[in-house]
Amino acid sequence: MIMWRGWGALGLFPLVIATLIFVTAAQLGIGVRGDGPQTGAALVLIAAGIWWLGRRLNRGTRTFIEARHSLFMIPLQFYAVPLAAAGAFLAVATLLAPA
Repeated sequence: MIMWRGWGALGLFPLVIATLIFVTAAQLGIGVRGDGPQTGAALVLIAAGIWWLGRRLNRGTRTFIEARHSLFMIPLQFYAVPLAAAGAFLAVATLLAPA
């Protein structure tokens, strides 16, 4: 069962986007310096957008529990953190991959 309040369900979309990008990258063989850094940068930019949207929607809440837009009781903006980490990992891993 998925629990969300307000627009908290948007927290699922960055995770789905990251999964699709990683699966597509694996199928196309983007494991070597090709489009990896650009894909990682795109993930980080999407994460920045989710962070901004979550902060804007949850403006005025004083505590973690009071967040009006949350998924599984986690405020929406915190779903940007794993997406940014995945983007940074993809960018660095493809830059350091042997040619």
